[in-house]
Amino acid sequence: MTAATWYLIRYMPDLLRREPRNVGIVLRVDSERWLSRFAGEKPDGSIDGRSVRPFGIRSDVYKTWVSYFRRKASDETWEDVERLRSTRVRNYFAEPGGEYVGSISSPEALLNELFSTLVDSQPAEVAAARALSPVDEFFMRIDRVLRHAEVIPQRNVEVSAKYGNELDKVPFMYAYENGQKHLMDVVTTHKNPREAARDARELRARVQGARDAGEATSFVAFYDRSLLPQNDVEHILRPVEDLSHTIDVEREDEATQAVIDLMSHHSDTD
Repeated sequence: MTAATWYLIRYMPDLLRREPRNVGIVLRVDSERWLSRFAGEKPDGSIDGRSVRPFGIRSDVYKTWVSYFRRKASDETWEDVERLRSTRVRNYFAEPGGEYVGSISSPEALLNELFSTLVDSQPAEVAAARALSPVDEFFMRIDRVLRHAEVIPQRNVEVSAKYGNELDKVPFMYAYENGQKHLMDVVTTHKNPREAARDARELRARVQGARDAGEATSFVAFYDRSLLPQNDVEHILRPVEDLSHTIDVEREDEATQAVIDLMSHHSDTD
């Protein structure tokens, strides 16, 4: 008789919505042999980071987690993985999948069968991801940047705004607190220079009103340079730059670091 225990490796892009996807299988055979297979894994065991990017996965972080799970299996310290899962919700975690007791002619075949059934649904999802509009991709980039910076914001919030002696309510896409309140929104999604400039002025008005009402002193304005009218980028950004931290999400790694630096600075100084 052969006994096998398998674990499902899951990636949860949004810790608020908690909608994980399966990215790997780790299989333990007879309590002594470990096998694993991960999404994006090539025949030589290396990871093709490009193949997992359509799912909002940051390739360098993903590779680090794959190495972690492999190391814990090979070092016979898998209890660390289970203990890690119990401490707090994380983007990557291992979930007990099940046990198999019986005749197993090939553990590799069992691993591949589990992977094919539970993980290898990527082609259809890749096609769907590639069908997204540029504006949809823009908002997905923002979500990925916040996720990778470990910022879990409130969404679609309304805050007070003061204009002269009048109080009003204004919307922001995101709000986040880490000892200080940060309000975040996008500069514009329009290619047309006139509409883009109008959106930027409207955002500035909301930021100024919220600041004057004492709602927040930290504001973030996200944009994607590739979506803006190329000859008017500086003109469009100018109205919001003196009141907000402007972050270009076209380069996600740089944008993620900018968010981390901003939040760390405010957390340290509060």
